[in-house]
Amino acid sequence: MSDSGARQAAQHWGDDRRAAFYAEGGLMWGQIEAVQARINAKISGDPGRDWIDHLMSSQLNGMWPVERALSLCCYEGQVERALARKGAFRHCLGLDISCLLYTSPSPRDRTRSRMPSSA
Repeated sequence: MSDSGARQAAQHWGDDRRAAFYAEGGLMWGQIEAVQARINAKISGDPGRDWIDHLMSSQLNGMWPVERALSLCCYEGQVERALARKGAFRHCLGLDISCLLYTSPSPRDRTRSRMPSSA
């Protein structure tokens, strides 16, 4: 990824906002070591093996970087950034579809949103 591409991604994902959050002591769930170990174990079978390294070696098997990737993740683009740092793709379209689950109408009652009342 070029420097200008990295800057565009950072601008898109809101690094300034994230930096302020972290400066105030904020912690995202994915930064908790126990969570990272659990994700690693669920995907790679080993809590100490990074799941992205596992993905690249087991699924891409040396066929990377791929030309184009589509990511339907969330977590403020952290997955896409990690994949970019490891050189997994040349171009990536990252979409956070999780917000659609809350803002789209309920399939049973089209007049109601699925947004939880605590949100």
